[in-house]
Amino acid sequence: MWLRDSLPHDLPGARIMLYGYDTKVSGSDSFQDLEALATTLRSHLQILAAWKSESRTVPLIFIAHSLGGLVVKEAIIQLKRDPGHQAILASIYGALFFGVPNQGMDIKSLVAMVKGQPNQALIYLLDPESQVLREQSRHFQESFDSPDSKVVCFYETLKSPTAKQISLVSVMPIDSRFNSELFPGWKTMANDRAPNYLSK
Repeated sequence: MWLRDSLPHDLPGARIMLYGYDTKVSGSDSFQDLEALATTLRSHLQILAAWKSESRTVPLIFIAHSLGGLVVKEAIIQLKRDPGHQAILASIYGALFFGVPNQGMDIKSLVAMVKGQPNQALIYLLDPESQVLREQSRHFQESFDSPDSKVVCFYETLKSPTAKQISLVSVMPIDSRFNSELFPGWKTMANDRAPNYLSK
């Protein structure tokens, strides 16, 4: 993975940490929703903050892909609402979002794959008509409003299928019609290549 293997060479001295969660679509037993996933991330950030030196602020920059970007945004919103965690929020300098469905995505093919599963509600949350995503976009702008903070969005400009099931493996490229939302001060970069080239 380039974050672990290549980025430390480009940014010597940077501490690269990977954060993951259950992203399985078909056959998933996870019932966590977006709020629960974000709460878990926020808890890990609290542990990280307790480890670092109190003598200086260590800048934190998120690099997130797809649903991970929504989880990061929700965690930042939660931090803003908690007066006890403003130092953690202040240490977040920016975010790079790759193919994050800020405005939702075409979920038709996903709905059939999760029917009757605990993660069904999470998939419906990704619909372009999702009120949750609209509210999140508004609250994120209010929560991550430092003039020094930066958000850069990378998105595709070619239409690609949302998902297809190959045997029991699900492949989830993002539908480019809904994968980026522009906010004042945000930078965006388009990529007109297939999703598997986006991270190279």
